[in-house]
Amino acid sequence: MNKLPYKVITGALVASMVTPAIVATPHAQAETNEIQSITFEADDSTVEFAYDEFASAIFDESSQTYEFVSNHKINGIGMDQDTYVKYDDFANEMLSNEDENRNAHTILNDLSDKKETTFTEDKVKEVKPYTTTHSINVLSDNKVEMNGYEYTLGKNVQSIFSNPKAFENAKASVRVEDGVITKVNELHLNASGSAENPLVLNASDATVHGAVHVAGNHVSIKGLTVAGNLQVEGSNIEASDVTVEGQLKIDSASYEMSSVSDFAVVDQNLASATAEHGMIFVKSGSYNIDEQWTISKNVTVIGVGEVSVQATADKQASWGNANGAKHLISLQGSEATLKNLSIDAIGTYGVNTYNQADVTLENVQIDNGQGAALTVNGSSVQATELATSGNAWGAVNVDPGSGVETASTFTMNSGSLNEAVQVWSDGSNVSEKATVSVSLPDAFEKQAFAGMENRYVWTTEPMPNTASITQNGETTLYQSLTNAVDAAQAGTTIELAAGTYKLSEQLTLEKNTSIVGEGDVTVQAEDARNWSEANGSKHLLLVSGAEASVKNVTFDAAGTYGVNTYAEVDLTLENVSIQNSKGAGLTVNGSTVEATNLQTSGNGWGAVNVDPGSGVTTTSSFTMNSGSLNEEAQVWSDGSNVTQEADVQVTLPEAFKKKTIEGTQIWTTK
Repeated sequence: MNKLPYKVITGALVASMVTPAIVATPHAQAETNEIQSITFEADDSTVEFAYDEFASAIFDESSQTYEFVSNHKINGIGMDQDTYVKYDDFANEMLSNEDENRNAHTILNDLSDKKETTFTEDKVKEVKPYTTTHSINVLSDNKVEMNGYEYTLGKNVQSIFSNPKAFENAKASVRVEDGVITKVNELHLNASGSAENPLVLNASDATVHGAVHVAGNHVSIKGLTVAGNLQVEGSNIEASDVTVEGQLKIDSASYEMSSVSDFAVVDQNLASATAEHGMIFVKSGSYNIDEQWTISKNVTVIGVGEVSVQATADKQASWGNANGAKHLISLQGSEATLKNLSIDAIGTYGVNTYNQADVTLENVQIDNGQGAALTVNGSSVQATELATSGNAWGAVNVDPGSGVETASTFTMNSGSLNEAVQVWSDGSNVSEKATVSVSLPDAFEKQAFAGMENRYVWTTEPMPNTASITQNGETTLYQSLTNAVDAAQAGTTIELAAGTYKLSEQLTLEKNTSIVGEGDVTVQAEDARNWSEANGSKHLLLVSGAEASVKNVTFDAAGTYGVNTYAEVDLTLENVSIQNSKGAGLTVNGSTVEATNLQTSGNGWGAVNVDPGSGVTTTSSFTMNSGSLNEEAQVWSDGSNVTQEADVQVTLPEAFKKKTIEGTQIWTTK
């Protein structure tokens, strides 16, 4: 193996050119093939480099040769023995720009002192093709000017330069053969058009063999193949029948474009862009919409950076509720993708998919809609990283909709639905064809509404103001507490989601059931003025003839008669509050009640009354393990109807003292 730190090979040549030979000449006296010089030969020109000078300089970090190789990125030159140096690349770099590559000329002067022919730019043009990168000025008659030289445009590149305005302040890297530009390696376009008159580059199936940089605004590119990357720095760039073999680069984001030939990069009218192009890249910013944005063609909309879409402020109040026009965005009968968008639906009804739309949502946030964030009507929607919040009706409604005869399908792979009602189907318009299908992460539980065919919710949390009963792994929801109590079988648990449950008449427990509040739960009398005053129907809650338990519930009697247990009842209270009764908060009549953390306040007669009551022949027993009774009268028994069988038993914490006043037994901490 020779000592040359890299091999030397020829570059690609066109058929009409004479192939230059690159000869490594061995030292005549050396026993091994030690290289003495490197000679470039083509036609009648010969250029020889003294190897010893070249080799020593290339490894000397203080030399201009080393600095040039390190800083000017000569393609193929490196420090490994197996690195290749192409002649055209080497010459091109040295001769491309005298101002920027001044060291290249110094290298030639320093290292080529044995050559007989001066290695000038003109001589290189005689020898073989070369590449140059300069500002370019498009002249008439298919000619351009670069770096003070005039070149003719080859037929295969003429269409690229057909609009001189597109090349104002432009730069290009081109391949030159005998003064003719035969190949465009790179373009830097800096000129701008306007919204009314975009700047058009109609390349008619020509190719740029490297990268294209577009820094101007309102530029339309047609028919161009970009073998490298297309870098877009400007805005409102349109591309039609454009092939990008590398990547589309916008700001700091990159996109593969192998199957896309029609796209736009916009920062203005979104609705207009989606009507004209198949792929829309929306640059960072906030975009206002004056009326429903309807997408009815196959399109992909991708936000680049932080992109928000909302109704124009002065249009929100007048947006309207008419079907077909009330949503901020409506996707209809098309295959569409929305990606990286934040949608503020304030004043409107969010996003609607309708009539066989096939929609993909990726990293989309929908907030503040007057209805559902997302409505799926007779369409298929697949969502990844979907986020919703503040939407009045809930996050996602999946229903066929009026006049729809196709399936409504919603699949969420991941996301965060932050409304109390997360996903629901109200069952309207469901038919054999117009079915509903919902697929969600495992954390979601499907629940049916009692007595309402095809009405379901899917939720990770209990729905507010909703009672539910779970049996055999299936959960049924009830829109009223009374309905849930009526439907409950012995031994079941009624779960109350957070909220306030209004009662217009007494709630009666007559079965062995449990009521458990999940969160902040209040059971409250509604319109006490119309409440019954009759015994047996006047209390907010009556527990009669059952073993029951109540946990984590506040009973607000609101002027009615609180909680009553009557005749052979065994009731357990845990974390229960009773307030605002016109009588006792809790009345124990011939029953057994055990309370832990019982809280009472604002009850007109006092906290707890323990007495047999009329017609009762069983013991009235009250045990309080802990709690706070905040009325003046805390626990009392007036002695009426007490017999040997119908006696009274009260067990309280040590702080309570028993007193008897005029035949009434009182237990008090005061």
